[in-house]
Amino acid sequence: MTDNMAHRSNPASHSLRPLRSKSGPADPEPARHRPITTRKQAEAALREKEAHFLSILNSIGDVLFTLDREGRVLEIYGQGSERWGLPKSRYIGRTATELWGGEEGETHEYYHRRVLAGDTVAYDWRIPDPPNTDFQISLSPLRSVDGAIVGMVGMANDISELKRLEKEVLEISDKERQRIGQDLHDGLGQHLAGVAFLTQVLHRDLASRKLPQAKAAAEIANLVNQGIAQTRGISRGLAPVEMEKDLPTALAALTANVRELFRVRCEFTCQHPVPALDQATGTHLYRIVQEAVHNAIAHARPHCIRIGLDRHKDALELVVENDGTDFSSRTVVPRKGLGLRIMAHRARMIGAHYQVRPRRGGGAVVRCTLAGVKTS
Repeated sequence: MTDNMAHRSNPASHSLRPLRSKSGPADPEPARHRPITTRKQAEAALREKEAHFLSILNSIGDVLFTLDREGRVLEIYGQGSERWGLPKSRYIGRTATELWGGEEGETHEYYHRRVLAGDTVAYDWRIPDPPNTDFQISLSPLRSVDGAIVGMVGMANDISELKRLEKEVLEISDKERQRIGQDLHDGLGQHLAGVAFLTQVLHRDLASRKLPQAKAAAEIANLVNQGIAQTRGISRGLAPVEMEKDLPTALAALTANVRELFRVRCEFTCQHPVPALDQATGTHLYRIVQEAVHNAIAHARPHCIRIGLDRHKDALELVVENDGTDFSSRTVVPRKGLGLRIMAHRARMIGAHYQVRPRRGGGAVVRCTLAGVKTS
């Protein structure tokens, strides 16, 4: 009992030992504080990575942007917007239609629908805002973690220098075409006309003497006349407006040549009088039709091609429509087809709005609208 009492009267003894890790030194913080510290460190590391990623995006020389499913601009990155004087505040939160109106909106909406269906597209476009820079727009689907398309991501690359070089090449090409066309008309055409005249004289002489060679001479004369007709057709194709001074007449002649050379039904309509155009405008419009027709024959295998030229108030509308294979089923991408790019460039050179769209029922429709028609 005495021992028990003595035991109870002794004060309680406590001992504290440092909390050591497996390696030996004392852990300066209790374990309960570790999760908070680790989380803060992870958040700081994440913020640092985000800042680094944004720094990379904003260092891009052109423009990277994101759109929602309605085509509304969500984010803009890169140095291009500042270099070209395009303030981000003007574009963020707005669609192309809200920014530039119906025609520009329709162009972008067409490509947006393709991207939202899963395609990746690229197309050339000149921004209506000063300084009217030429861009190549590349668009791809923006997907969520589960793979659903939640928007679009795009890149705008400045191709102004490329367009300048294309313009020079086109101008040189047009001058050379006109030179060759004029040479064919004035040189080879006149030479063949002389041969035809002499052949007819020979035929009459042989026929007057009732010689059997008269029939062969007549056949030669007929072949030479066919050669003259073909030479004139080629020369008009190379330099049509220069010779005709009239776009509707030149297009009617082109239609006739297409029917004769390619055995394809080709129709031309012009419902209202069209004023005489200046040389550059008329030539570019003719070349757009010529390229659209040749593209259709080469790629679409159409049964019928329709060319329409009409005037609505102060706007001139040019339409080339074919009923060939479905435009979307062909492996022709607007930026890759040289003919399509040249047509678009010619339209831009005269300030026209240019569109290529699939035709309902198959084929394609090329539409070129020129407002404020320039006359000679």
